[in-house]
Amino acid sequence: MSETTTTYVDKALKCCEPDCKADFTWTAGEQEWFAQKQDPNSGKPFEPPRRCKTCRERLKQEREYLVSRGWIQERGVWKDPRATGESRLKLHVALSTQRARDVQK
Repeated sequence: MSETTTTYVDKALKCCEPDCKADFTWTAGEQEWFAQKQDPNSGKPFEPPRRCKTCRERLKQEREYLVSRGWIQERGVWKDPRATGESRLKLHVALSTQRARDVQK
């Protein structure tokens, strides 16, 4: 029985966030880690990341912020069960403004 070894190489990727589009590297070590965590019976190859580390962290912080204030995610859209349309718009504007500040840094 022969065992197949896979060699991983660093891959250059581009962030999918419209206001970022930064180039980032998916290292061979990260690829190997994902391959080890993958279910061998799934039959699906693992997907490379779509967002750079900065954007992943920003989205994680936004998600934690919303959850800490009682928001829920429904079909990919964040909703405040207590809010009116006006307060939803204020949050969207606040998050968009923060993103714009982060991009300018």
